[in-house]
Amino acid sequence: MTEVKQAVFLSYASEDAAAAQSLCDALQAIGVEVWFDQTELRGGDAWDQKIQQQIRDCALFIPIISQQTAERPEGYFRLEWDLADQRTHMVARNKAFIVPVCIDDTRDRGADVPESFLRAQWTRLPRGATPASFCTRIAALLGAAEAPPSPLPGISRALPLTLPRKFNWRIAAVVAVAAAVALLAWQPWRAVPPKGIAASASAATEKSIAVLPFSDISEKHDQDYFADGIAEELRAVLVKIPSLKVIGRTSSMQFKGTQADLRTIGTRLGAGYVVEGSVRKSGPRIRVTAQLSESRSGTQLWAERYDRDFGDILNVQDQIATSIARALQLAVVAADAQPAHPLQSTEAYNYYLRGRAALDRATEDSLHEAVSDLEQALALDPGFTRAAEGLALARLMSDGNGVVASNKGWPATEDAVRRVLQLNPGSALAHAILGLKYATYDYNWSAARAEFDKAVALDTHDSVALYNMSWLAFDLALYDEARRLQNISLSIDPLNPDARQNGAIIDYMLGDLDGAERGFRASMQISPSFSS
Repeated sequence: MTEVKQAVFLSYASEDAAAAQSLCDALQAIGVEVWFDQTELRGGDAWDQKIQQQIRDCALFIPIISQQTAERPEGYFRLEWDLADQRTHMVARNKAFIVPVCIDDTRDRGADVPESFLRAQWTRLPRGATPASFCTRIAALLGAAEAPPSPLPGISRALPLTLPRKFNWRIAAVVAVAAAVALLAWQPWRAVPPKGIAASASAATEKSIAVLPFSDISEKHDQDYFADGIAEELRAVLVKIPSLKVIGRTSSMQFKGTQADLRTIGTRLGAGYVVEGSVRKSGPRIRVTAQLSESRSGTQLWAERYDRDFGDILNVQDQIATSIARALQLAVVAADAQPAHPLQSTEAYNYYLRGRAALDRATEDSLHEAVSDLEQALALDPGFTRAAEGLALARLMSDGNGVVASNKGWPATEDAVRRVLQLNPGSALAHAILGLKYATYDYNWSAARAEFDKAVALDTHDSVALYNMSWLAFDLALYDEARRLQNISLSIDPLNPDARQNGAIIDYMLGDLDGAERGFRASMQISPSFSS
């Protein structure tokens, strides 16, 4: 290839010299000029002048970040970081300059680095191991005339956003076998995932992906509901991509606020790839970043940032999903290229996200709050299907304290479901709620099976509909079918304590006491406070 004339500056702590050397060797092997100080970072006027000139002249600045840099409050590398950070003020926002590389499990959230390092996506290169795809991307950023081919896009300094066309919440009902009474328990359990619980599959499938909770980096840190909503909305879009297995929300939410490394996350969720991101909201403007990484190696495959008006969030989340599909070399269905219902009111969308967050808390007060917020969203945008689905679920959870068989809540819930089906006859959630009604109140098994079949056909990733179907199969003495459906549910949502407990009850009723014990213990490990 044609040699790259522009230089890369490597900045590192002396303890990370070996990793820096490995990165340097890989870049030099493709003709990249690397400015790489190997004098143990001794100071002095001559050194200062040389370093300052190189940081002013380099085309890319690569800070090597690690536990060593995190633990050192002083060091010449910090001077280099500050100089590079100052230069970013003179660099156009659409031009890459800072390319952070992390060589261990140090997380970007809360890291002691300049703010400009957090605006760029970090590349994970464990111990400095440098894949060809990273070198290819660096060469492309430097403007190489002939960059070596790479099957995957690399890192861009810009970062993206997310939100949905289709609302994709899950009913979480436990259908009691003897009495056929369903108790709703759809909650985002926050316990740290125990080491002993892993996905049902022995290894992560190649085209499986988990969307982790996005972090709120707004100035006041008051947009957590917005960040969680965006992550879920992106998940709802990704499930529409053929050949892509998307891990369920409940399992992904187990890692909210934790510091688990990507390999651990991938192993426990059975996910070959992981999406992380952040949200910064200020008035009518939003900045959303997202990155796609391979879970086994921690290698970042794609990253983007979008600075947009709030009203453009649906288009941005579609762009993120499309970019992820391309990075994984998957086809995107053309019919899904446009939002099913364009955003009509930013205020309605904000009420919708607040309602979702209130549903997450699942207390008596928060459920009433959810109903109020979602009704406000529909008043502002009557055609907002996702808000209508959310209201149906909120009614189901709040009316009659969620005890569907009491029939206290069904009139309001049925009205909400009818409204959903008028807006979207293909709503999986609406059909799942009807299936729950037929099974637990009407005892109409054939009608319940028909509705659950519709729900699963419309959304093959609906793990909760699957395990409700497993209960129905059990009641009909279809025991093998009950276990099959339960196993599929767990493969999608392996850290869902409700699903684990349901499987344990099925095992117990079938006389498999060892399996029942494992299931109950797994449920308690995931969430010690969980009860259904």
